[in-house]
Formats: sequence, C-alpha cells, structure tokens
Amino acid sequence: MTKKLRQTTSAAMSKTSFLRRCMAILIVCATIGLTASFMLAIEEFHHIKHPSSTLACDINPIIGCGAAMDTWQGHVLFAIPNQFFGIAAFAGVLGLAVGIYAGARYARWLWLSLLSGLASGIVFSHWFIYQSAFVLKHLCPYCMVTWVVTIVAFWYVLLYCIAEKHLKVQPRFAKLATFVTRHHIDIVATWLLLIAVFIIWKFWYYFGPAIG
Repeated sequence: MTKKLRQTTSAAMSKTSFLRRCMAILIVCATIGLTASFMLAIEEFHHIKHPSSTLACDINPIIGCGAAMDTWQGHVLFAIPNQFFGIAAFAGVLGLAVGIYAGARYARWLWLSLLSGLASGIVFSHWFIYQSAFVLKHLCPYCMVTWVVTIVAFWYVLLYCIAEKHLKVQPRFAKLATFVTRHHIDIVATWLLLIAVFIIWKFWYYFGPAIG
C-alpha cells in the first residue's frame, strides 16, 4: 500500500513538474514574441514617418523587415499591420501563462480557445513563411522570431491540454500521446530544423557562399 502511494505521489509530482515547465516555456515564448512584435511595431512607425530611410532590422539584401511593410502580406486583416495582432495575442498568452504558473485554474473552454488561437497562429506563420520565401523573397528577422515562439508555444499548450485532459485523446491514440509527451523536445526541434533547412535551401544562392 505504501509503495503504491509513493508511486502515485511520484507520478503526481512528475506531472505537476511537467505542467509547470510547460507554463514556464509559454511565459518565455510569449515574452519573446511580445518583444519582437513590439519592436516590429516601432520599425513600422519609423517607416511611416521616414519612408525612404533604412530600418534597423534591414540587415542584408535577404534579411530585413522593410520589404514587407508596404505589402498586403504585412497587413492581412483590415489593413492593420500584423504585428499589432501579435502584440495583443502574445500579451494575452503571457497573462494566462503567468496566472497558471502562479496557481490559477482556468476553464477547459479557455484552454481549448487558446489552443485554437495558437493553431491559427501556426497556419498563419507557415503561410507567411511561404510568402516570404516565394513571393516577398525576404526574411523579416522579427517575424522569424515570432514563427519560432508561436510553434513552441502551440506545441506546449497542446501537451498541456493533453496532460490536463482538456483535449480528450481517444484510447487508440493513447500510445501516440505518450510518445509525443516523452519526445516533446525532439519533435519540436525537428519541426524548427525542417523550417531552417527549407529557408537555407530556398536562399542558398545567398547563404551558400557564406556557409562555404
């Protein structure tokens, strides 16, 4: 009986530790995403005020944010710069993550709404990756930062929802859920690595000589 109680307690502590790590990661991602979005908003204001000037984020012919600011891809909804939606979204995620890390408990619908919102962010990020590579042919540095943190935030909110049973997993997918939880770092690292490889491949004409 004592052994079983110890095992149960150990499992509960392990789960709590994992959930707190998820929230800590979410806090870091939201903070970085909020900062990147805010910096991009500053660059947008500077570009509006001084249209012909070179922006601080314009690093080289490939990496720069100025090229996207005058395009519809940079103002997808209602002609509002994308970064303002990013500021609102990351601020909301940060508030939720800090609350849960401090011990707050939120309703299931809120977590599913957050997961849905981040899933939308994933779709938008990958769409913008495509637009950056094949249409704009430029890479916005602050945008790339938001791509990374959005992917990581989505992944760990997904894991959190699975662990807390906010997202119900069918019995036939139980082994898959266990696998992704156990190999969460490997999976998200592979995801990001594939994007990095794609970007290097697409812009090899520029990065190739630099890499040697």
